[in-house]
Amino acid sequence: MKRITNGEVGAVVTAWRSMISPLVGEYDEIARQIEKAGGFLYVLDSDQNRP
Repeated sequence: MKRITNGEVGAVVTAWRSMISPLVGEYDEIARQIEKAGGFLYVLDSDQNRP
């Protein structure tokens, strides 16, 4: 979050949602915080397709 706020990075990229948090509400809150700070959260795939 600090790097997003400082403008060092503009996005968080992760392979699966659970890498941010396995809890839906917690994931949603983190996504809101990233977007509020001016960043973008990109998730490659949902955990449903994970082997």
